[in-house]
Amino acid sequence: GRSVPTVAVTVPDVVDLADGADAAIVRRALEALGLTGLEDAIDQGVVEVAADGTLHAREPATALRPSEARAAHQALADAIGPGGPLAVAHRRAVHLAAATLLPDAPVADEVAATAGELRAADRLPDAAALWAEAARLTPERSTRAQRLREAGEALWLLSRFEDAGLVLLEAFAATDDPVVRADVAIILGQIELWTRGPRHALAVQLPTADAVAAIDPDRAAALAVHASHTVIVSHDVPVGLRQAEWAAELAEQGTGALVPAASVARLVALVHAGDRDGVDAAWAPLEELAWSLVDADDVPEVEHLLNALGLVATITERWAVGEAFLERVVFRARNAGSPSMLGMAAGCLAELRFRSGRLEEAMKLFDGEVAEGCTTTGPVPALWLAAVSCRCAVVLDESPNAVRVRASQCLADAEKVDATVAAAWARSALALLDLVAGDAAMAAHHLDRVAAAHAAGEVHEPGLLWWQPDHVEALWRAGRRHEAGVALARLVDDAHRTGRRSAEAGAARCRGLLAATNDEAEVALEEALSTYATLPAPFEVARTLLVRGERRLAAGRNDDAAADVEGATTVFEGLGARPWASRARALRRTVAEARDPLAPLTEAERRVAALVASGARNRAVAEQLFLSERTVEAHLERIYRKLDVANRTELSALVNRRR
Repeated sequence: GRSVPTVAVTVPDVVDLADGADAAIVRRALEALGLTGLEDAIDQGVVEVAADGTLHAREPATALRPSEARAAHQALADAIGPGGPLAVAHRRAVHLAAATLLPDAPVADEVAATAGELRAADRLPDAAALWAEAARLTPERSTRAQRLREAGEALWLLSRFEDAGLVLLEAFAATDDPVVRADVAIILGQIELWTRGPRHALAVQLPTADAVAAIDPDRAAALAVHASHTVIVSHDVPVGLRQAEWAAELAEQGTGALVPAASVARLVALVHAGDRDGVDAAWAPLEELAWSLVDADDVPEVEHLLNALGLVATITERWAVGEAFLERVVFRARNAGSPSMLGMAAGCLAELRFRSGRLEEAMKLFDGEVAEGCTTTGPVPALWLAAVSCRCAVVLDESPNAVRVRASQCLADAEKVDATVAAAWARSALALLDLVAGDAAMAAHHLDRVAAAHAAGEVHEPGLLWWQPDHVEALWRAGRRHEAGVALARLVDDAHRTGRRSAEAGAARCRGLLAATNDEAEVALEEALSTYATLPAPFEVARTLLVRGERRLAAGRNDDAAADVEGATTVFEGLGARPWASRARALRRTVAEARDPLAPLTEAERRVAALVASGARNRAVAEQLFLSERTVEAHLERIYRKLDVANRTELSALVNRRR
């Protein structure tokens, strides 16, 4: 009287080799399903014969007892046999796993080997599923934990953080081996960083590194590398550099395999510290290594190496190299279907293109896959990606309110999880928005906070985020002149420490803005223009032209000011920087009025003003223009008000000095 449990198995899943497979294999699978033969299966509509003679599954599903389903899968696995291309090996591994109920080491080994091949081929979803199956079938605890770790890493790269966390916690519970636990902690720490922030990541990374250091220096080095990056993300440069130095010591004690990763961590820390000599010495061998691996498909974590060096190249103005590395990571990430890898590389690439004036190209990187990836990469990197996109949008978008809402939300969310880097980018975006809108006080407020975070963390790399010239300008325009001078002194010091051309150019522009004399301003602003042009950074060139136009206008050099403002307007319009183009056009109108003091007047008012300035009385003006004296008097009242003059004498002086 007991019912027999059944399993609903889709025929294309069980008899998936029917699609294009030969009749012998399909016959064996059908027999395992309880069908009498191929002819009966065709008669019953389970499969059909295509025009080219191949066989295709037709029936949507059939109900089998669990034992029957396993027998069907085993028949298919046996029919396929070991060996063959990856697609065939994958199908065999799926059937083997489905056919095996209890732990079985040989089956687990074969399934795990196929999972490794799928990972190398960037087939992450398939690899994750097979590693989980291999772990289920593995009798030995440490090996099972390692395979769970592999599954967790694949899920992490797919941005399936909750699933990855559950699998990795299971791996921890599966073993007390400190080496295996270190492997798990390497991934768990990154998940914690990306989902909960730096403090939570360090709580995983540092104790585990200490526990395994004496047993396995390589694994301890890997954890120290990640801890260094974690600390740098929170803008604590001295601690990050110490962690990187420890990672380098551990890597030397081990097999040497972690030396490149430790060297990259040290390079990143040195960059943030503004150590020019250290960066230059460390860069060359790592760049050579990266070029040797840029097309490699079988080197573990090559994407992390290329991504890190792409970021460093962007910061240190090696833009052609950075673009090559980052584009390669984006390509590999798209092939692998990894939103995590894709989002971070695309964000770095967008920042590089933003700096080099390719603003619309930068925004396009956030379309499609990357935009979707921004929502799945985890809160911390997603916030940074959103902040980078806001900075681009601030320059390009004609809807400042919508961008302000996005950037403000990004800032609020970043501060909740102590995402210092994301908060800095969001504040930079808001400051740019405030500067172009003319709210210098609010722009200075945002960048004061960035300055405080960088000072507290001893960050001396002006190429990390181009915020310091904006800070000086905002302080100066807000009337905080002394503080502007202090901020400029820090920028000059950081530019000297690092040799960054962008910082040298930004400092020169700020010197021109703050200069006491027109001659000093001219020299400084010419230096800024020529240095920015070598990068090239056309957006910054246009902003510098705008500053020089303002200075020249104030000095009465109206023709020169007009040329600068016209040049800035042309560049802004070419870049698609619409808010800045609007600001330039407003200044262009001011310059035009300075060149022609009668510009605010109507044509009728201009005719009256010209005759009055020539000495004609109101009656004479009225007769020449065929107007009444009362109309002439009304025109004169409006002329005095528009030109801010009090009488005929001041009007005559203004008209007669027109250029």
